[in-house]
Amino acid sequence: MIYNAVGGGTRSGLGCLMLERLSVDCGKKTKVSCTVWACPQVATALVEPYSAALCVHSLLEHTDVTI
Repeated sequence: MIYNAVGGGTRSGLGCLMLERLSVDCGKKTKVSCTVWACPQVATALVEPYSAALCVHSLLEHTDVTI
């Protein structure tokens, strides 16, 4: 189980990289992600929603369940 945020900066990039490495290293083990999503209405940076959209592909590819 991994907890991550996809709002931007190091959080989304590092979280996606960790998920990719876990997927490669752990193979068939079930991977569950508890993800904090960016909200465009309260975002402090303009790019937070875009970073979240870019991270979705990694979440879909490398996790079995995302909450």
